[in-house]
Amino acid sequence: MSGWVKIGRKLLNDPMYLSEPFTKGQAWIDMILLANYKDNHFYKRGIRVDVLRGQVGMDLDTLAKRWQWSRGKAERFMNTLENENKIVRQKTNVTTLFSIINYHLYQTDGKANDNANDNANGNEIVKQTTNQTVNQTVIQTEQIKERKEIKKEKKEKLLGRKQDFRDQLFFFSSEYPESMLEEFFDYWTEENKSGTQMKFELQITWDLSKRLSRWSKNNFKSISKIQSNEQSDRKNERNAVVERTMARIGIKNENDFSRGTGNQQGFSFED
Repeated sequence: MSGWVKIGRKLLNDPMYLSEPFTKGQAWIDMILLANYKDNHFYKRGIRVDVLRGQVGMDLDTLAKRWQWSRGKAERFMNTLENENKIVRQKTNVTTLFSIINYHLYQTDGKANDNANDNANGNEIVKQTTNQTVNQTVIQTEQIKERKEIKKEKKEKLLGRKQDFRDQLFFFSSEYPESMLEEFFDYWTEENKSGTQMKFELQITWDLSKRLSRWSKNNFKSISKIQSNEQSDRKNERNAVVERTMARIGIKNENDFSRGTGNQQGFSFED
C-alpha cells in the first residue's frame, strides 16, 4: 500500500490514545510523532542536549512509563528496532536519544523519492547522529570539567577564608584559653548546605572581639552549653514579657493570667 496519512501531534495527548498499554506498532508510531521535526535542544542537569530533526529526546525510562511497559520490554523493543535498522540509539553522559532512520519518509512534502535517495538520506542520519554523539560528548565533558573546577575554586576560597578567620581568632590567644578558642572556631566555621559560607559570615553584624568576650563571659564550654544558654535566654525573655504584661493589666498570679484575662485579651507566650 502506498501513500501516507497526516496525523496531527494533538493525538499524543489524547486521553483515548494514552488510556491503555501500547502495542508495539503504536509505540513505533508514537516515536515518529514524538521525534523533532526540526533541530532543537533542551537542558538536563544544567547540560545542553541538542536534538536533531528526526530524533526523540526522551530516555528509555520516560518512554516505558508513557507506553505503560516495563523497562525490560522497552529495552527489547528498542533492540528490535535497532536490528531492523529503524533507529540509531545515541547515549550521552546525561540521557539517551533515538534517531529514526529515514525520518523524511514519515515527515515529507509528499514528493516521491527513489530508493537511492532513501538510502542516502538514511545513511546521512546515521552519519549525522555519530558526529553529534562525538560533539555532544566533548561539550558535556567540558561542561562537567568546568563545573568541577568552579566547585574546587569555591572550596579553596572557603578554606582560605577559614584560615584567615583562624589567624584572627588566635591573635587573642594571650587573653583566652586555647581550648575555648578551638570551640569557638569549630562553632562559627560550620558551613552552610551549599558549602559556600560559614556561620559567622551569615551574621548580620560581626565583631570578633565582642563575640569572644560574650563567649567567655557566658562560660561556653561546649555546643550543648551554647544551645542550653540560647534556650535559657528565650525563656528569660518570655518571663520578662509575661511580668511586664501582668503588671500592666494588674494581675499578680501567673496561673490566673494564663487561665483568664491574659488569654482573653489575646496574649500568647508559647516557647
